Amino acid sequence: MKIDSYKQIARILDKQKISIAFGLVLRDVRKKRNLSQKKLALESKVDRGYISMMEGGRQLPTIKTMLALSNALQIPFGHFASLFAEKLKEIPDD
Repeated sequence: MKIDSYKQIARILDKQKISIAFGLVLRDVRKKRNLSQKKLALESKVDRGYISMMEGGRQLPTIKTMLALSNALQIPFGHFASLFAEKLKEIPDD
């Protein structure tokens, strides 16, 4: 894929779209594991409020936080990332 402008890059890397996709995946996986946000927070050592904001698409985590979450959810990081990539494709561009 050839990228011709900064506008195309911004559309591809739309932070809001990425945040929403990540939050949806995080919530889905957490619920499939029957974990509350509080339990996930304790297991991952990530603040429960921050988990809530991520799930709501209002925060985008660092790689370190994503690793902590995938470990606490007992899902390989690569699989977690592939779920995120698939969800990202499902969210329409603005």
